[in-house]
Amino acid sequence: MGRKKGKGDGTESPQSIDKYADELQILIDNLDPEEYVEGIGPLVIDWFKDLEVFSSETIKAGLTYGKTLRNALVENHYRTLLPIFEYACSKIRERDSEIYDLKNLVSDAAPALLKAKIWSLERENEALKAKLEIYNDISSTVREITPVLEELKEN
Repeated sequence: MGRKKGKGDGTESPQSIDKYADELQILIDNLDPEEYVEGIGPLVIDWFKDLEVFSSETIKAGLTYGKTLRNALVENHYRTLLPIFEYACSKIRERDSEIYDLKNLVSDAAPALLKAKIWSLERENEALKAKLEIYNDISSTVREITPVLEELKEN
């Protein structure tokens, strides 16, 4: 003869209220508004809090899921979720637009940078040509003076 389960083993069976964890409340407690795009975090948390209140009241009232409860969920909660999605999508579109604009700025800047490099290289080329002319003048002068110096050295 075996012992009946839960009898005499020193453990108490959980109360009916504590038997099931409130997963929705755990989810709400773990939400971090900083993980969402600016302004959306508090909206999401408030939406889940409203849903948790509605769910708790529904459970306490002993309602079963049916058309009435479904319609109440849609009317009171899912309809309020749509503006949150719309706001999030508008933020995403806004960021996409900014990224597109920045890409265009970068791609438009490339030809301008190349033109600036060409201009800079042309200026540097002119400066080097001027230095080369000076060195050529000096070397020709040195060539002309060298025989004269050697002649003076011999005398």
